[in-house]
Amino acid sequence: MVLHVARSRASTAALPRPDNGPTAAPPPPESRPAGPIGYRPALDGVRALAIGLVLVEHTGLEVFDGGNSGVVLFFVLSGFLITKLMAEEWGRTGSLDVRAFYRRRSLRIMPAPLVLAAVAFAAGWWLTPTTEALHYLWFELVMVVLYLTNLRPLLFGDGAPGDIARLQPGQERYFAHTWSLSIEEHFYLVWPWVLRRLRLPERPAVTVVRGLAGVAVAITVARWAMDRHGDPDGVSFSVLTFDGFAWGAALAFAVHGGTHPRLRRVLASTPAVAVALAVLALDLVGRKQPDGPGLLTPQDQMPFHYWYYTTIGLVGVVLITHLHSRPASLLGQLMAWRPVVIIGRLSYSIYLWHVPIQVAVSRERFPGWPLWRLVLVEQGLTVMAAVASYRLVEQPARRWRFRRPGAPRVERGGQRQPAGVSQ
Repeated sequence: MVLHVARSRASTAALPRPDNGPTAAPPPPESRPAGPIGYRPALDGVRALAIGLVLVEHTGLEVFDGGNSGVVLFFVLSGFLITKLMAEEWGRTGSLDVRAFYRRRSLRIMPAPLVLAAVAFAAGWWLTPTTEALHYLWFELVMVVLYLTNLRPLLFGDGAPGDIARLQPGQERYFAHTWSLSIEEHFYLVWPWVLRRLRLPERPAVTVVRGLAGVAVAITVARWAMDRHGDPDGVSFSVLTFDGFAWGAALAFAVHGGTHPRLRRVLASTPAVAVALAVLALDLVGRKQPDGPGLLTPQDQMPFHYWYYTTIGLVGVVLITHLHSRPASLLGQLMAWRPVVIIGRLSYSIYLWHVPIQVAVSRERFPGWPLWRLVLVEQGLTVMAAVASYRLVEQPARRWRFRRPGAPRVERGGQRQPAGVSQ
């Protein structure tokens, strides 16, 4: 019996096997659907770059002017990360829990501004010299809490939403910079419902990517139309600044679905990154020159000029694509350097506190101080306030929101981690 089985196996082994041709090479990594994004320190480096661009404009040194570039980078990164996480949740559960998303976002972004508002309310009696100034500060706090700062030009006609200059005596703008936080919050309110209603993660990723890119271009055209018709305040509407989020969301679906591999290889290449950084540098330096190469020259033009957001948005897409695809590159290692990552983790708190501190510690209050001393004091107080906010407000709120069993957890770096899945 054993001999019979052995002969049968030998006969079977001797039979000719069908020729399937050469073994097909595995597809390149860019064309495969991506798994969980995981924690990537270099993306904290993008946050550090963005907040650095904001700070160099607001220092008062009048050398660089890159604040709005930094804000656009924040928008692109937020659109990328939030969309990628929602697509991953859809892949695990077949749906998106919008209420849970809102709960997590609220606990992530609301505690720190509320604490800042409470501190400002308490300090307002000392900071404001007149009753009128105190009432104006309270008005600002209401706009901050309601996330309506970006709509101030439309509602009250009191200047560009991000202009931190004093409008008139007694009207110091401690919270004008929160216009970008209002826009980001409006994006968080709208985007999950759109994604779930249209069931975007179930549709072909190529179609979704092209659709989102089309939305970004359409927003640019709408800004151009408003600019041509002499209505610069109209761009205060949040939807007209959503193109940065749309570019980030398009990249997220391309990465998640493994689409457009050739284009992503080009975007991740060293020459593409060199061009992107050169554009960022030219805009940073050139906008301070009346005839410079900045994207918004002359300097007194609206910071929402119709093609500005698109240009910097594409710069953000290139940087994120490179850092996501080539984390071991020289730029990837620099962005993942621990001091840079720490700045990126503190970027939210730094952004919240730096303008109120700079308005409080200003030349008007300390006219005898040289500029270098003002800058050092402002930046030092900002760092201390940011570290305190991060450790005493942001981190406890973040841990609390992930206590529920099965809820996403927090890993190193503070990025959201789905339960059982690394981000």
